[in-house]
Amino acid sequence: MVIGKGARAVNQNGLVFTDVNMDRLLMERHIGQEIHRSGGQTKGPAKRTKEDDARFEAAFEKLISGEIK
Repeated sequence: MVIGKGARAVNQNGLVFTDVNMDRLLMERHIGQEIHRSGGQTKGPAKRTKEDDARFEAAFEKLISGEIK
């Protein structure tokens, strides 16, 4: 919804959502849902690391400073 309004968003691991990567992310989500519906199991998210925190901080700072457009 944010991207559709021309804004930018960053996830908890520092990934900046764009039109380019959104299709891939939605397809991955759809595939995971299909696996769950058919009775399969998928892995949950990996444990958060200090590197994840650093990536988020760097991406968030770039986002609010205007470096990411």
